[in-house]
Amino acid sequence: MKYFFTLIILLSGTCIFAQTAPNFTVTTSDGDVRNLYNDYLNQGKVVVIEAFFTTCPPCNTHAPYWQALYQSQLIAHPNKVEFIMLSTLQSDNNTKVGIYRNNKGLTMPGVGNDGGGLAAILPYMNGQFGEFQGTPTFIVIDTDGQVT
Repeated sequence: MKYFFTLIILLSGTCIFAQTAPNFTVTTSDGDVRNLYNDYLNQGKVVVIEAFFTTCPPCNTHAPYWQALYQSQLIAHPNKVEFIMLSTLQSDNNTKVGIYRNNKGLTMPGVGNDGGGLAAILPYMNGQFGEFQGTPTFIVIDTDGQVT
């Protein structure tokens, strides 16, 4: 449990005051339709979003560690946490995201532009939740929908 809270502290954004996350519906690179509130938050899950793109050098470098963290959190907190990757590039479609996930051995959902990933991540990129520092950026949304 201490690692989970450490994760939340480390990945928390720069916002001093929590703000409510906007809802989104996306189609993952696996073809699954996911809604932030209905499929995750209303089910009592904390959501950790990675803003990434498939050719991002730091994203590529940390991918094995991101996967290991995802797996450890699923084991430590079954049905209480979900990670999702949302691409920040218009040119990253679900096919490219799927290839990236397969090449990197990533099992968390990933979403390209044609799956709604860019539209879903845009509020976090446009300054609504503080300054966007580039990729990778990690966004933690608690079960009440608060971006912390």
